[in-house]
Amino acid sequence: MVAVAQTNDGLEPGVGFHVDQVYYARPATAAFNLFDLDRIEVLRGPQGTPFSKNTTAGAMTIVTRAPAFERNLRAEVSYGNYGHSQMKLALAGSLWNDQIAGRFSLMTNRRDGILDNTTTRG
Repeated sequence: MVAVAQTNDGLEPGVGFHVDQVYYARPATAAFNLFDLDRIEVLRGPQGTPFSKNTTAGAMTIVTRAPAFERNLRAEVSYGNYGHSQMKLALAGSLWNDQIAGRFSLMTNRRDGILDNTTTRG
């Protein structure tokens, strides 16, 4: 998403990137898997006031799902070549007497490399 900007950590990107109202200042810190999302908002043009960070090309904000009192469970498991495995789990529900709601999300992603180590034969 932020790959359009230069990936030099010393330069600010032209597009502001926010996850749950937290600004990610460097493109390298915005490269991660996202799971359990509510919505993605894209604002064109220069932005500054809504996010307290001036950007020349606009802003992108990602909003994760909010806690909920209604019980909800989502799970996904996938496998692929080169030992790839990915597991996602999201659980929501009441934590205490319908007064405190919660949401827990967990994701793991693993993949073996495609090169063999000729020294250790691994």
